[in-house]
Amino acid sequence: MIVLDLDKPSSEIAGKIYRDLKQKGIMIGTEDILIASVALKNKIKLATNNKTHFNRVKGLLLLEF
Repeated sequence: MIVLDLDKPSSEIAGKIYRDLKQKGIMIGTEDILIASVALKNKIKLATNNKTHFNRVKGLLLLEF
């Protein structure tokens, strides 16, 4: 298993996601923002059952299952 870190670039992406969602009034949980930022930074699809929240993140690709 590969573990992906929350590094500085991921944190910067998280800040942009937070700002975008806050401005639009469609916030999601902080943990979800951090998870999404790591997926975006690493250019990977995110597997989740919580598509309602993660669909709000621009550019995030979700794994269909």
